[in-house]
Amino acid sequence: LKHLTGQLVSESRAIVSDARHALQMAGSGLSSASRRMIAEARSSVKMKQQEFVSSAAKLLERKKHSLQLQAGGFRNLARTSLRSEIVRVTQLRSVVPKGVLRLIKGQRERLGTLGSSIRLMDPANVLMRGYSITTKQGKAVTDATALNIGDILTTRLSHGEVTSEVTNSVADTRKETDG
Repeated sequence: LKHLTGQLVSESRAIVSDARHALQMAGSGLSSASRRMIAEARSSVKMKQQEFVSSAAKLLERKKHSLQLQAGGFRNLARTSLRSEIVRVTQLRSVVPKGVLRLIKGQRERLGTLGSSIRLMDPANVLMRGYSITTKQGKAVTDATALNIGDILTTRLSHGEVTSEVTNSVADTRKETDG
């Protein structure tokens, strides 16, 4: 806008200068009425030039003010956005560690429960409660019908083992029930 205004002012000055020169040339042979008209025309052109320069300066000032307002608005928008993001990050900083701690606590509790279950199912602990594990050729015996008279069995107890021979086998005639 400044460049355009400067260009218009330069062109106006050149036109006025050309007009003055033409008027001076023409004025030397003209009558006093013609000279008066030329002087009035010069004065009018000079006033129009001043009005144009003044209008251009006012327009530039308004545009400058408008741009300053827009720049201020952009700065305020940037500040507001930045503050909003800072608040969000601050909130996340306080929420994330709490969530992680809750997750770790839950996993520790679950691990403790699983550990208790494993300890209860440990064969050594089962034997300590009075149960035994009987094997035939290294495999656990779970069904009396799989045994024959004369089979050699090993029974593991809480403290030690016993070897025995099958002399009699009675199958369990009870029916299993669901639940």
